[in-house]
Amino acid sequence: MTGAADARETIFAVLRRVEAGQAYSTALLHHTLARTRHTPADRAFITEVVLGTLRQRGRLDHALNAVLPRGLAALPVAIQVILRLGLYQLWFLDRVPDAAAVDTSVELARRHGHRGTAGLVNAVLRRLAAAGEPPPPDPAADPAGHLAVVHSHPRWLVERWLRRWGWEETARLCAANNTPPPSTLRVNRLRATPDEVAERLRARGMTVAPGIVPEALRVRGPLDERLDLYRDGLVTMQDEGSMVVARAVDPRPGETVLDAAAAPGGKATHLAELMENRGRVIACDVQPGRLRLVAQQVARLGLDIVEAHHLDAREA
Repeated sequence: MTGAADARETIFAVLRRVEAGQAYSTALLHHTLARTRHTPADRAFITEVVLGTLRQRGRLDHALNAVLPRGLAALPVAIQVILRLGLYQLWFLDRVPDAAAVDTSVELARRHGHRGTAGLVNAVLRRLAAAGEPPPPDPAADPAGHLAVVHSHPRWLVERWLRRWGWEETARLCAANNTPPPSTLRVNRLRATPDEVAERLRARGMTVAPGIVPEALRVRGPLDERLDLYRDGLVTMQDEGSMVVARAVDPRPGETVLDAAAAPGGKATHLAELMENRGRVIACDVQPGRLRLVAQQVARLGLDIVEAHHLDAREA
């Protein structure tokens, strides 16, 4: 298998597991890349296609449903995933030739489907490559449908926001909500200071700037779980919005804090770090498989006070 084919196989595997509800996209992506030997260029490509396909899913599905007589949902899940990742490359990645996006998707369909589904993938992607993106619903007749497609948001959520805030504010919120965030690291201040971590990152040629909370660093450069700072528990890859949650709680050493939806463990471990690893953080999640992610993060960061429990907080 060539490097390009192997990279797309990894993309497919990650998206397939996310579709099955088996893992969070970012946690699974980081974990998968840590166990593979892709080149830095392939790792960047895999990350972009996985996260981009998920981010633009509403637009992709709208287009695919427009050309599939029975709709996307009538196809096997594996073929749905392949169509999405192929179409994302066609429309959003200029550096990928159309022929390469189509041919590699067809090859995936052969391996994970059969000759008929491979032919379907070929026909659908070539048609959309030639025809371009179908128009979204008319904003005057269907404002929720228009915003849901253009910004790839769930329709029910857009409808709620329109009732609360109206068109202009909802459109701004959807656009901001689907803008890729900067790559950020949370420094485990039980093991290092932000300045120490920033110095080590800059020594490797990365651009580093402070984030919106004291322990956050915005980083431009290759980040994954093979980074020794991550492996040694000095940093966690986490969105700044999630970091703000723990800061808003403002936990103190010795307190008991409940995280009712804890997986994959970013906020729970952040709480424990802010508590100086003294007290209790009760980390609950409804899916036991995802609690393993919490346990892995707790062990990596050297924390003792996080207790993982399989529990639906709505029924507690």
